[in-house]
Amino acid sequence: MKHLKKLVELAEASWKEIIPSEVSLQRGTKIKLPHKLDEKLAYFIGLVAGDVSKAGRGVSIIFSTRNRHMRHRFIELTKELFGIEAVEHLQEEKVPAVRFHSKIVAHLLEKLG
Repeated sequence: MKHLKKLVELAEASWKEIIPSEVSLQRGTKIKLPHKLDEKLAYFIGLVAGDVSKAGRGVSIIFSTRNRHMRHRFIELTKELFGIEAVEHLQEEKVPAVRFHSKIVAHLLEKLG
């Protein structure tokens, strides 16, 4: 990180100029990246705390609750913050859940603690 800071200084650039607003992995699906920890991102992090599930090479972010309003808010925030469509799963005799797959978002959540 210190080398990157030095390069930014030498290029007389600002952090905003070098931080990407979107990233993608091999499949090319673009994911938006929030540039700051604001109230919406903090709320999203609180909703998924402890619910990141890894299955083989895939990563799922899952939010489970019986509260329909909170599930819909999670879907809205996922789209607004990351540009990702989360999918609601309603199964008989199970707590309803909303899920999406993203190694990038999982990595971001891991780094934020």
